[in-house]
Amino acid sequence: MGTTASRADEIAEAVIDRHNNQHNCAQSTACAFAHVTPLDEDTLFRVMEGFGAGMGGNAETCGIVSAGVAVIGLLSSDGKESRTTKQRTYEIADEFVERFRAECGSTCCRELKEASPVPTPHRCDNYMRTGARLLAETLTAHDLA
Repeated sequence: MGTTASRADEIAEAVIDRHNNQHNCAQSTACAFAHVTPLDEDTLFRVMEGFGAGMGGNAETCGIVSAGVAVIGLLSSDGKESRTTKQRTYEIADEFVERFRAECGSTCCRELKEASPVPTPHRCDNYMRTGARLLAETLTAHDLA
């Protein structure tokens, strides 16, 4: 995938495009990375459906963060047969989550929405762009994509 700014921008715009086409934030983020995961876009869409709007509309963990961690798990885990990658996966997920928190101020949907000066329906666009960029950078840094 590469960490070039243009590729990260491309992925970020793919996230926004999906969100504008009725994907929730988690679906938008995960589906934009379908090309590097072992799952097809329809399966990712279904899996991530309940994570939108802070986990089923509860405004808890941001769907962008949930999707990023899911993509990291899909790419980092060696599966149930070997089970040797859990610690590495946790470390990579933690890195992504902490970078998102540092740049956006929180990983809580409610807090992010309250802090955004942008009105709905584009209130989370900047968070989605940031999350997509951070996820692309994290995957590349750990040779996952």
